[in-house]
Amino acid sequence: MNKIIKVGILLVILLLGGIMIKIFNTKKDAISEDKLTNETNEYINEKALKFTNLLSNTKLILTKEEIHNMNNLIKSKTDEYYDLNQMNFFSYSDILNFINKYKLPDFPKYENDIVYTRENTLDILENLNLENITENEGKKAIVIKRANLRSFPTNKHFYDNQNLQKFDTLQESELLVNTPVIVIHESKNQAWEFVISPFYAGWIEKENIAFANEDDWDYFLNNEKFILITDKTYTCDEISLDMSVTLPFIKETNEGYEAILPTKDANDMVTKSKVIIPKKAAHIGFLEYNNKNLLLQAFKYEGSEYSWGGLNESVDCSSFVANVYRCFGFYFPRNTSSQKVSIGQSINVLDMTADEKKQIIEADGPCLLYRPGHVMLYLGQVHNKNYIIHASGQALSVIVSEVDNDFLETIDRIVLVK
Repeated sequence: MNKIIKVGILLVILLLGGIMIKIFNTKKDAISEDKLTNETNEYINEKALKFTNLLSNTKLILTKEEIHNMNNLIKSKTDEYYDLNQMNFFSYSDILNFINKYKLPDFPKYENDIVYTRENTLDILENLNLENITENEGKKAIVIKRANLRSFPTNKHFYDNQNLQKFDTLQESELLVNTPVIVIHESKNQAWEFVISPFYAGWIEKENIAFANEDDWDYFLNNEKFILITDKTYTCDEISLDMSVTLPFIKETNEGYEAILPTKDANDMVTKSKVIIPKKAAHIGFLEYNNKNLLLQAFKYEGSEYSWGGLNESVDCSSFVANVYRCFGFYFPRNTSSQKVSIGQSINVLDMTADEKKQIIEADGPCLLYRPGHVMLYLGQVHNKNYIIHASGQALSVIVSEVDNDFLETIDRIVLVK
């Protein structure tokens, strides 16, 4: 009798164990909407494969020439694009208008335990050096270290909330390594330069740029032989190279790709430094634009930190999307308000029903979903549910979220990038 009871207990334990394993596996297979932290690349790739394996079409979407043509169309549709090759003289009023575009925010503002008021920010206004503005032709330069682009020449951070310090009102954007800029004015303390980049203008610390003559400018920016950083971030010689950074390509070696990193000499002029980038972190030329490559690149950011304007070497919603798409040769504007009306086939869906919007996003091909101040990349369906990946200001990280009808009602634009 005791033996029969023991056998019965053992069978119950085995049965319960099987049920628990099934429950555990089910939870592991589910698509989480929670903030993702400390996940390995292998796990992230597994989750990406849940979507890429379901893709019905992984063929080439647009050729390099078609992407080039779309870039020209994007530039013609946005007022945020600056053709640096056509900017060769800046009058006093030109420079003043660029600088005065930015206004100090409402106070008080906070940074850690510091409370800022208008009275204790006079040094920021003085550092604008407005009394020494002079007309000039601008100086060509190249970003040599990932840099914050600021509305004022200061590293003081102005946060609205003392307990949530992710949205610095003085942060405009981030400039990645090998970004071209034109310098038109210098701060009073000579530590900051006011620069114009292809899609944004603002203040950048002088230490992050190197001035360039015409030949070096052309070498770094127009070199047809280049490598593309495909990792979320790769650190080379203590320099952070973000996804989509391109560097002139020299040759392939057993160790990786030999490339040229822009650095600078004692006179602040750009110099060429040879580096080796591992093959797993880079690609020769742009990636082929297809659904699978797009999602695999996007998932490399999953779980990454969110911060407005790319502060603290992070991403926000628009820079996340821009970095991913730049891997294929696209150049998107900085702001979502400009992106959603200039990229690809932009569809105004404000007055559509949730079902009508769903029909558009479920059509074969990549698309971006926009609502005021936010952009998201549509992933596809798993278990008859639609999902997106986006840099969420609420979750403060790059997450995967379900797109239900309530969510769809907030979408005002759908952009088909094809």
